[in-house]
Amino acid sequence: MLHATSPPGARTLYRPMLSSQKSSSSTDIITSADLTAHFRDYLRVLNTGGWASLRYYVAPRLAHNSRPFTLANFAKMLKAGSTFRPDMIVADTGKRTLAARMEIEVPNDDGSINVFKEHVFYHFDANWKIDEIWSVFNMPDDRRGLNAVGDGRPSKVIPSRPPRDFRDDDRSAF
Repeated sequence: MLHATSPPGARTLYRPMLSSQKSSSSTDIITSADLTAHFRDYLRVLNTGGWASLRYYVAPRLAHNSRPFTLANFAKMLKAGSTFRPDMIVADTGKRTLAARMEIEVPNDDGSINVFKEHVFYHFDANWKIDEIWSVFNMPDDRRGLNAVGDGRPSKVIPSRPPRDFRDDDRSAF
């Protein structure tokens, strides 16, 4: 259900929030579906490079795998042109947590793309902004055919391709 304080079009057209729009308030996020929609809005900001809008989804200070970050440091950690696609999302509004299995495509300077799987948990503060992130990357070890976590290699590298044209109503991308 949409509430009066929801950003215009954020839930229905899947557009990233503009810097002039307000984020969801705690009254907006009642159900797991609301939290999932809020998270998908956050992913759209990441996928479109709308770094100024991150402040509506991420707290000014947060922790990533127990390391403290400011919002500015967190934004610097993100590489422009990366694409974040959730494979699975599980949300619990009572505990203010969300878990996701994500596929992340990160472009290389040579035009190829590294593809990673991330298993991530998010905690949200009283304003439904992310204040803690715990994540593990899943990258197979090519020599043994076994999964190794955190060895720094992508699960696969795909050759360069033209950028995707995501329309606002293209929900299959998310």
